[in-house]
Amino acid sequence: LAQTVYWMGKDTLQVSAALFAENRRRLCAGLKGRQGLQPKSLVLLQGGEQKQRYCTDTDILFRQESFFHWTFGVTEADCYGAVDVDTGKSLLFVPKLPESYATWMGEIYPKEHFKEKYAVDEVHYTSDIADVLTKMKPSVLLTLRGLNTDSGSTTREVMKTVKPGHKEYEMESGNNSSVLHYGHTGAPNDKTIEDGDMCLFDMGGEYYCYTSDITCSFPANGKFTPDQKAIYEAVLKSSRAVMAAIKPGPFILASLSDYRSASVRIEDDIAVTEDGMELLTCVPRTVEEIEAFMADRSPEKSFSPAVSSEKF
Repeated sequence: LAQTVYWMGKDTLQVSAALFAENRRRLCAGLKGRQGLQPKSLVLLQGGEQKQRYCTDTDILFRQESFFHWTFGVTEADCYGAVDVDTGKSLLFVPKLPESYATWMGEIYPKEHFKEKYAVDEVHYTSDIADVLTKMKPSVLLTLRGLNTDSGSTTREVMKTVKPGHKEYEMESGNNSSVLHYGHTGAPNDKTIEDGDMCLFDMGGEYYCYTSDITCSFPANGKFTPDQKAIYEAVLKSSRAVMAAIKPGPFILASLSDYRSASVRIEDDIAVTEDGMELLTCVPRTVEEIEAFMADRSPEKSFSPAVSSEKF
């Protein structure tokens, strides 16, 4: 398993197929721990479907369905997967492609290719799924179909670049920052950022269907007004209080509060540890850190957060 990896080349992470084997083991263990689970239960998941752009022969960029990816790590479209809860046995079902596929899209791989690539126990064609599952004689099919980084360096670059006069399609600012998903065809982000506006960025990166994002709020001109400082520090204080309370077990509901014509939102990535948490965000957070960082527009300037060494 350790030799089977997903890798995009130099300077990118290698993700072992063992990760998804472990996810399947955890899935089975979790289901076995649930009261009322029937023996011979079988988990059946549908992967994402390849879609075409309207009535053309051009495919929309494919992204795997998240639950299916977590379980199998498969990058190809139109697949299914099954896991025998009792034994942990994994089955992958891939589409049987026509010979003409090779002319237009590239090499057609045999089933053995996918078995080795994804370290599953069996590979079958999707056209055979009914026959294969019938022969397994499961007592019940457990189905789920989803409809549906590091972000610090990107955010720091934006903080160095933004200034009054930019358009919102370059950066989002002002009272529109209190709208969670502002900036679409019905509400285009075409406002000019003005001196004194607050900017809010909720963004991140994605690699192999794993995503990470954070939210930062800061003044466009690099200097907080007294009101902005008071609001920002209140939100930051709340964020730190939540971090101090984090440990395995508690469930914390999120809330959103608005003030006048602007909004402040702070969002961090953390890892919950055995006795607390580890902060994974590396961006300026306090008023003093933000103002000092934005005052120096040098692109070479790095940032090492003092907060990372604090005990929450």
